[in-house]
Amino acid sequence: MKNEKKSIAKKTAKATPAPKATPKKTATPAPTAKAKKTAKATPAPKATPKKTATPAPTTPTPRTTKKGEAIELLKKGISLDALMTRFGWQRHTVRGFMSILGKTHQIESTSVEGVRTYRIA
Repeated sequence: MKNEKKSIAKKTAKATPAPKATPKKTATPAPTAKAKKTAKATPAPKATPKKTATPAPTTPTPRTTKKGEAIELLKKGISLDALMTRFGWQRHTVRGFMSILGKTHQIESTSVEGVRTYRIA
């Protein structure tokens, strides 16, 4: 009996096949018009620089630096306040600058009526 039930179950399983999956409908893209083929763009010819007469060589202008300007002023003699206003420096910056210049130049410092004046000897 058990065998009969199995065979009946097999027969019924074979008799009713499983439903097949149907593919989903997808929107097909509309046909597009073919783009016209255009000629390859060629780069524009490079402009050749115009030849001009070469100017006469000039002597380069000397670089002006704050250090150079300060040395020129110190040759004449200048006060600490004048250096501060001339270069926009603070008092401690001028003193530090004078300290650095003292390593390579002989600097004289004089005080007249409370005004400190520096000069390169």
